[in-house]
Amino acid sequence: MTTASDRRIEAYHTLQRQCREAVHHGRLDRAGVLARRALLVANHSGSSSLFHQATTNHSMVLLELGALAEAEKGLREVVLASTDDETICRAAFYLASSLRRQKRLGRAHFFANSAVEKANDLGDAIWRARCHNLLGNIELNRGGLGAAQDEYRRALAIWESQPGDHRFALAIVLDNLGYCLTLQKRIREGLPYLARALACARQVHDLRTEAECRQDLAHALLGLGHAGPSRRNALAALALAEKLNYRDILQNCFYILGELAAQEGHDEERDRWFTRLQTLFPDVPHLREFLGLFNVSDLLTFH
Repeated sequence: MTTASDRRIEAYHTLQRQCREAVHHGRLDRAGVLARRALLVANHSGSSSLFHQATTNHSMVLLELGALAEAEKGLREVVLASTDDETICRAAFYLASSLRRQKRLGRAHFFANSAVEKANDLGDAIWRARCHNLLGNIELNRGGLGAAQDEYRRALAIWESQPGDHRFALAIVLDNLGYCLTLQKRIREGLPYLARALACARQVHDLRTEAECRQDLAHALLGLGHAGPSRRNALAALALAEKLNYRDILQNCFYILGELAAQEGHDEERDRWFTRLQTLFPDVPHLREFLGLFNVSDLLTFH
């Protein structure tokens, strides 16, 4: 006989499965709704283990949505209170991800290393690969491009050694590695990684990663002076970002398109793109005018 508790647990797992599918296809607004429902179901189940899992998953979705401070909430409590190593690993990972994107890089590195330790204890190659990719992101934000590249290559080697279909994860780490090489002025070396990342993302219909790959390809091609292909990728990324509300990609594409116009001497078009970028930063006066005067493409990082 099925009890009310059994039905709640079944409903929870159904919601979580649907949530993961939505994230994998870049349908982040839907994923947010499903994650909130799963959190409510877990809370009413009376199971602390289920609630810890739901809190961690909800934070993952909030990170994808760009709600960084909200994503951080509750994760320290999960790390301290959970008795399940996999849940602790996941919570430490997403806490590190949130802290990284808030530029609190020292604490991000601490929790990322905690997640690696748990992944090693579990003998879980999948989580080890994710943690090395995250450590690469942290090193990238610190300006340690060589260290970031090493972490991305560790993650890539693990993913490529695992049986099964890992194109969703491969697209992310390949894009990160290609972008890291671009920042090191090794653009031609990075382009094949970016192209392979885009192919993987499109094959699995991951619209978010597709937008990131196209943005990064546009940036790399801009650096090579290939205006036409750069513009095509930037406009394709922009279309996805506008449709699916990817604010970070919106602002990056506005910048790339403005810089492309500037390099071609199209001042009015440049000003239109930089004006759109300015609207996203109302607290940064004269951003449009500054970008119109100075090329800062070598100073920016998009990840």
